Amino acid sequence: MNTENNKKKSFIGTISLFLCALIWGTAFGAQSVGMNYLEPFSFNGFRSIIAFIALGIVISIIYLKNKNNPHFSLVKNKKALIGSIFCGLALFIGTSTQQIGISMSTVGKSGFVSALYIFIVPLLGLFFKKKVPLKIWLCVGIALVGLYLLCVKSGFSIELGDLFLMLSTLGFASQILIIDHISNDINPLLLSAIQFGVVAILSIFPTFILESPTIEGTIKAMPYLLFAGVLSSGIAYTLQNYGQKYTKPTVASLVLSLESVFAAITGFLFLNEEMSGKEFIGCILIFSAIIISQINISKRKNVSND
Repeated sequence: MNTENNKKKSFIGTISLFLCALIWGTAFGAQSVGMNYLEPFSFNGFRSIIAFIALGIVISIIYLKNKNNPHFSLVKNKKALIGSIFCGLALFIGTSTQQIGISMSTVGKSGFVSALYIFIVPLLGLFFKKKVPLKIWLCVGIALVGLYLLCVKSGFSIELGDLFLMLSTLGFASQILIIDHISNDINPLLLSAIQFGVVAILSIFPTFILESPTIEGTIKAMPYLLFAGVLSSGIAYTLQNYGQKYTKPTVASLVLSLESVFAAITGFLFLNEEMSGKEFIGCILIFSAIIISQINISKRKNVSND
């Protein structure tokens, strides 16, 4: 019975991460257009404030409905609260350095380098004594090849912008591993709210020191800020937090890498962007890697031996 229940939770977790990647991929266009009116720290700061407010409203409603329930708890311990703050710090590093890197590199190469967290996550996990099966390493390799075919259009060389993008992968990988460590001790909504509260606070200083946001620019960017703040940040990151409760971090990073696939498909279907045969093969390889990662080979062998 427990096995069936765990399978169900694992399936729901994977679907949550799948939906998260879908939202991130389809929201990429809105974020790109919004950057026409606001600079990186300004855009990330304002979208984080919107996400924090939206999540705060939802959490307040849930708390008021359950405050008399002795079994209801938003957070179980201080470790989870401290971990959430570090999660926000990792997210700030990831999103900020990614935006800087994108402004200094090509979009395709940015997509590939940013997604290298699918390799960084299992690598960092080894330092925390998290064993990664050979099958998962194989899936990571297949996905990396797929991402390269999908994202990199021409020759590949390392430039200054790529170093910022590589730093962003450390931020995103750290965030995924921290979530894995605390997700069972904190409500996914509260974890998201704390993350974006931290990102909003940390974005204030570089926004007003390095950038000059205007009221006119903020108003023009507002539709894209709302889209990115509510959908891409508030909803998608909560889905990530929930999904990671029932999914191992390396597998979670593989599923989340579908963001690049959905971004390419969205551009092809709605923005009249062309996709070459090489890019289609890249999409197929990434999907294949995720499907393989979900197949329990050992149990299938036991069934066939019976």
